[in-house]
Order: sequence, then structure tokens, then C-alpha cells
Amino acid sequence: MKLYNLVKPTALSLLFTAPLACIASAESLNNYVTVKAGLSQSTELSGSKFNFGTGKPTYIAGIAVGRKFMDHFGVELEYMHSGNRKYKSTSGFTSGSPDGSRSWGVMTDSFMLNFSADLPTESTITPYVKVGLGASRNSADKLIFTSINAGPTNSYTYAKKAKTNFAYQGGAGLNVALNPRSDVQLEYMFINRGKMESNAGYRNHLGDLSNTSALKAQLYEHIATIGLKIKF
Repeated sequence: MKLYNLVKPTALSLLFTAPLACIASAESLNNYVTVKAGLSQSTELSGSKFNFGTGKPTYIAGIAVGRKFMDHFGVELEYMHSGNRKYKSTSGFTSGSPDGSRSWGVMTDSFMLNFSADLPTESTITPYVKVGLGASRNSADKLIFTSINAGPTNSYTYAKKAKTNFAYQGGAGLNVALNPRSDVQLEYMFINRGKMESNAGYRNHLGDLSNTSALKAQLYEHIATIGLKIKF
């Protein structure tokens, strides 16, 4: 794991803090910053002509900056980055033909506007629900397809491509109070990231380019994170 991929979410999302810092109140503690990290597990890719299983789990990290209203409601801006999740398949096309194997990968960056509602409680543990919408930048790795037929083995490579999509998410979590200014946050979210896509055309094992349509698939993820929430 590259150090850059861990630092990147925090560095970019510090831009979020400027507007809220201008309206910060030491007495109210209605503003907050949450830094979080965890694991992302995708579902099986859908909408592709190839069969793919679930991707391998990967890390996810990010930062959210928000403000509470009326004690129980919140709105926040969130940036999250997840590492390259790899997909492998030994089945064939969606028709089921066992004609070879293929591998693909994708790395994602998302910017979301989230809305949350706390569930009233008298304890130091506050459950909440959250929904959000925004954009996801899905950077698909090259797709390598190895076809096994009667003749020699042939490999086909589709070039990588980045695509920005409308995205939305929903989930729930717990804020565990450490003191009046900080909480530990445990959170689960399910996100629809839209499409991941290759470039049109592929090169075979001889390097020849064939003009075919791009390969596409729908990307969904389960995300579990732990975070530190600082109120100001």
C-alpha cells in the first residue's frame, strides 16, 4: 500500500474545513471533522458480458466535514478513497461458456453530500442513520482476457479508463462519546458507484488492435469504517 494513497484523502479534503471554520463556535460544538478508515468489499459485478465474482477486499480512507442542526440532524461533505480491488473469473461469458479467464481492477474516489439523523438516547452511544449523494471517480484498471480454445492460448487486453458517475449511498453507525469534543465513530455504508468501464477496443497477444465496444460493469460496495470525530 502506497503512503500517498493514505495521505491523499486527508490532504484533498482539508479544503472542506475552510467554510466551517469561519462559523465555528466553541460553546455549541456544532461543527465537526471526522477522519476514518476501514475496509471496502464489492458485490459481484453486474451488467458485464463477462462473469465476475466479488472483488477482493481493499482499504478505504477519507475525511468528512459537517455541521449539526437541531441537536439530532447533520449535513456533511465527505471525500473517500479506496484502493485497487481486483476481480478474477474463470467462467466464460454471461451465457456460461467456460472459454477462459479474465482479471480486472478498479480504484475509486468519491465526493458525497451526506445527511444524517441521530436516534435519541440517554447513553454515551448514539446510533444514527445516513444517506448521501454525489459523484464517484471509478478508475478501471486494464482488463486482461485469456481465451483457451483448441489452438494456442490467446490473451486480449482492454486499456484502462477513468469514468465519473453519479453515486449514492445509505447506511448507519454509532457515535461513541470519548469526551464532549470527540467521538469514536463506527459506520457501515452501502454505495452505488455507477459504472466502471474499459476503453473501446483491445490488443491481442500479438499487439494487434481490434475495434470493439468498451466493457462496462455496475459497481456496488459494502463499506465498514472506524473514525475519530472532532467537534468544534
